[in-house]
Amino acid sequence: TSGGGPTVAPTSPPAVPIREVELTGHTGFLMAAATAELDGRTVAVTGSYDNTARVWDLPSGDPVGNPVYGHTDAVAAVTTARLGGRPVLVTGGYDNTARVWDLATGAPIGQPMTGHTYAIYAIATAELDGRPVVITGSGGDDNTARVWDLETQQQPGAPLAGHTGEILTLTTGSLEGRPVVVTAGSDQTIRVWDLATHQPIGNPIPGHTSFVRAVITVELAGRPVIVSGSDDDTIRVWDLATHQPIGQPLTGHTDTVRALTTTRIA
Repeated sequence: TSGGGPTVAPTSPPAVPIREVELTGHTGFLMAAATAELDGRTVAVTGSYDNTARVWDLPSGDPVGNPVYGHTDAVAAVTTARLGGRPVLVTGGYDNTARVWDLATGAPIGQPMTGHTYAIYAIATAELDGRPVVITGSGGDDNTARVWDLETQQQPGAPLAGHTGEILTLTTGSLEGRPVVVTAGSDQTIRVWDLATHQPIGNPIPGHTSFVRAVITVELAGRPVIVSGSDDDTIRVWDLATHQPIGQPLTGHTDTVRALTTTRIA
């Protein structure tokens, strides 16, 4: 310090040990992953090109139960939800179906959710009027997102149609107290939809110059925003209400941005 006093080094928070855990067992490459709570422990759920989903004890890496069989093609999307108080696994596949499974036992719940005419690439869950719903996104000659009542496994409304290319990613959020769906994909646009009415909110959001592979919603300085990642190697931030960009694109990656998450820094 000035004045000849002692120099005080800045302190750092204690390091958090990181332990690598291998989840081995799939016989095809991994296509999707998520985490959940099961009986008080943290588990991972994965979907694979081997047509199965699997549940793993995350601290140990050990499998929980048997592989989940039922899809007749690759499992490309996985998420979890609660149905009647019990945790469930929801999967989407290249066989154009979404399916619901008991997370603890791997047993199927109900019938496959059919309606998409092409592979399901993205899946998310939300609540609508107090009921759990599933949102799925597809590509090929479909290019729609669909909303399903998780209890009845029926579609309570028309598909979310408007994309001119494949829906590669989707997420949910809240805008002025109403639940919304955010979709994006190969037409290089991001779109926002009212989850209750299935109607678009505002115009498509342009800006990326290649496929949009990842979207998440988060609060920034008290306002809801969208964060997106693309084949154009950038990450971009958008105001969820106005659809306007916030700041400049985040650059530095030298290849596709396929996944995003957020954390809080003290």
